[in-house]
Amino acid sequence: MARIFKAFFATVIFTAMIYIAHRAIAASPAMEPTDSARLIGTWRATIFEGNTPITLTWTNRESGYTTTTGSTGSTLVGAGEFQAADGQWKTTNPEGLADEGTYHFMDPNNVVMEGEAGVVIVWTRELQKDESAPKTSSAQPRITGVADDLKVMD
Repeated sequence: MARIFKAFFATVIFTAMIYIAHRAIAASPAMEPTDSARLIGTWRATIFEGNTPITLTWTNRESGYTTTTGSTGSTLVGAGEFQAADGQWKTTNPEGLADEGTYHFMDPNNVVMEGEAGVVIVWTRELQKDESAPKTSSAQPRITGVADDLKVMD
C-alpha cells in the first residue's frame, strides 16, 4: 500500500511540476524573431544624387556595421551597431545618434530598406569568394512597385 501511495504521490508532484513549467513558459514574453543574422555580410546599393550615381557598400558583422562609398569603399559614411527584427531595423552610431526604419526581403540576397528620411534603398548581397548564397526565403510576399520604381544600378 505504501508503495502505491508513493508512486501516486510522485506522479501528482511530477504532473504539477509540468503544469507549473508550462504556465511559466506561456506567461513569459515570446522572443522576437531576428533577421540580424540574415543580414550579416557585404551588401551593395546604388543611389542617385541628381543624375550622379553613388555606390554604397554596407558591411554588417556581429560586431557592428560600416557603410562606405566609392569603388574602393574609401569614404566612411556610417558605422555602429545594427539590429533588425520583425520588419524593423535600427542603427546606433558611437555618438549615440540613431536611425531606424522598415525592411523587407525580396529574396535571400535582396532587401528593401526605408529609413526615417524616407529614402528607399534596395541592397544586394555581395558574395565573397568563401561565401555561398543563403538557401532560405522569408516566405513573405514581394512588395511590388517599390523596387521597380527605384533607379537602381547593378
